[in-house]
Amino acid sequence: MSCPRGIRRPARPGCKQDMDGAMQVLELNVGHDPGSAYGLMMPGRLHMLEGGKGAAAGVLQRALDVEPDNERAGSMLERAENME
Repeated sequence: MSCPRGIRRPARPGCKQDMDGAMQVLELNVGHDPGSAYGLMMPGRLHMLEGGKGAAAGVLQRALDVEPDNERAGSMLERAENME
């Protein structure tokens, strides 16, 4: 059985999703290149998947601070702020 790639799809039975490990890798990436809007958007996406509205909005706002014209970051921030 192969496990799904990426964090968009739910895990198949028998596959472990290591969200904490994924977040650690993403945070290392941000530490290595803090000026990357894309690098900041990925932890934002993971926070959204985990239901962390405030954490997602915070990191996505940082992505917009780095790259104010990034439409994808803007739309992700809007979705994060409207999460229930």
